[in-house]
Amino acid sequence: MYRSELIDPALSGVAETLLILLYNQAMESQRPDAMMKDEKAVAIVTQMSYDFDQVRKIRMHEANKVVRIMLTREMDRYGRDFLSRHPEAVVVHIGCGLDSRFER
Repeated sequence: MYRSELIDPALSGVAETLLILLYNQAMESQRPDAMMKDEKAVAIVTQMSYDFDQVRKIRMHEANKVVRIMLTREMDRYGRDFLSRHPEAVVVHIGCGLDSRFER
């Protein structure tokens, strides 16, 4: 990938914390035993010209990461179930940070 193709998010402060969940989902997606796959998160993290060292330094217990992934996976199930029963509906995910999942 050429440097000119990289995405520059230009985030700082509170907005920068939105990258934490995106990064964690990308890392989980790359595990061979991943509880969820979010290939778009992987693509976004890969394409960003952002130094994720700051995100890596944030201490988050492994149990918290697992609970967050499980919650995300369950919410995806609810969303898919609802949309299968109501194909014309729209699901709005408020307060989700930089969430990259759930396309139809």
